[in-house]
Amino acid sequence: NLLLEAREQKRQIHGSWGASKAITFQRLINITQELESVTEQDKTVIAYLRNTLVDQKPHDKRFFVPQALRLLMGHPLIFWGHDLQKTVELVAGRFVLISGRDRHHWHLQLEPQIPMGEDLWIEQESSHRLRLYGLSDEEIRLRDILGEIGQQIPLPQEERVVA
Repeated sequence: NLLLEAREQKRQIHGSWGASKAITFQRLINITQELESVTEQDKTVIAYLRNTLVDQKPHDKRFFVPQALRLLMGHPLIFWGHDLQKTVELVAGRFVLISGRDRHHWHLQLEPQIPMGEDLWIEQESSHRLRLYGLSDEEIRLRDILGEIGQQIPLPQEERVVA
């Protein structure tokens, strides 16, 4: 599980940035106007978290909201909790429908394979790059039809599948 942790950083007297510190969810949803470095993307994420966690109101500084990651794609200031020096790149992934044929069957499957019941999948491509796959409604329907490991379709049924 990827936990989100909001951090704030303030300018020091001489204009340089001070060390960042983790802030609570309550502080996060109330700071949009007072920090000079809050971007429009930050405001969108904060609004989403405010609406999503309105009933929970977590008191912890870390919280699990995987859908918020979709809004953070491309954000320039994402870090691992253990390495606040190097940014993490969060990029969008696209599903691919793989088809193959042997002597008797067509095989169809979505790549990457996403477990049933999931609509968000994250692959770590390197130590500082994550690829996020968010299933659309159409892709969820297709995954539900094909199943987690795909489908074998007899060649005589080929025309029905193509239609």
